[in-house]
Amino acid sequence: MPALPAAAAAADADSAAVEDGAEAAEAQLQKAQQQQQQQKQQQQHHQQKEQKQQQQQQQQQQQQQQQQLTGIELQGP
Repeated sequence: MPALPAAAAAADADSAAVEDGAEAAEAQLQKAQQQQQQQKQQQQHHQQKEQKQQQQQQQQQQQQQQQQLTGIELQGP
C-alpha cells in the first residue's frame, strides 16, 4: 500500500500550497488597501490645498470689491 502515503503526502503538499496562496492573497489585499488609503490621503491633501487657494482668491476679490466701493463712496454723487 505505498500509494496511500504518497497520496497523503500529495494532499499535504496541496493544502500547504493552498495556505501559501491564501497568505499571499491576503498580503496583496493588505497592500492594495494601504495604497488606497495613501491615495485617499493624497487626494484630501490636494483638495485642502485647492480649497485654501480658492479661499484666498475669494478674500482678494472681496477686498478689491470693498476698495472699489470705498472709492465710489469717497467720490460722492
